[in-house]
Amino acid sequence: MIGALAAIGGLIFTAVATYYSAEISEDQLHQSQDEADRDVRAQAVRVSVWNGSLLEEPVQDVTPTHLHVMNRSPDPIVNVHLRLTVERVVTSYEPTPKFPTLNIILNSIPPCTELTMNQESIRYLLSDEPGAQWLKVKESEFLTFDSLSFQDRDGIYWRRSLGEPTRFVDLEEFSLNARFADPIPERTVKECGDI
Repeated sequence: MIGALAAIGGLIFTAVATYYSAEISEDQLHQSQDEADRDVRAQAVRVSVWNGSLLEEPVQDVTPTHLHVMNRSPDPIVNVHLRLTVERVVTSYEPTPKFPTLNIILNSIPPCTELTMNQESIRYLLSDEPGAQWLKVKESEFLTFDSLSFQDRDGIYWRRSLGEPTRFVDLEEFSLNARFADPIPERTVKECGDI
């Protein structure tokens, strides 16, 4: 009888110990997966984009905006594609216009570098017809940021819009229809490195 009670107690103890061991293993697995995800995203989260105009709402006399792209990682990012939209303030009685989307290739951004792009320097095409004129962003227009796509040091493609960077399979195909008329000013970033 005592032997049977001891055996039952041993079985209960083994079952409880196995259950907690499995729970601990599952927590460790999740922790390892989170750490691996952090390692994969390490460079992508060090790439930032923001609009320097700080305009909450568009106003009639829009000042030229500046778009900042910063690579705070110790490695360059390559195959950099910037997508912007040219917009303008419209009155309530105007039909909603179709604003052009600008696709700009920056090729690469060096490590620990911030680029500051002035909208006055951007030229764009509305047509891919031969002889189409390069247009300048008008003073009544302003740029809004759509997305920044790039490839990291491990060859992974990322897209950054307003939130966290998202991973995707391949760079999207689009026609290049914008460029910078002047060299893009660069500055070295002091806070640089991997997380």
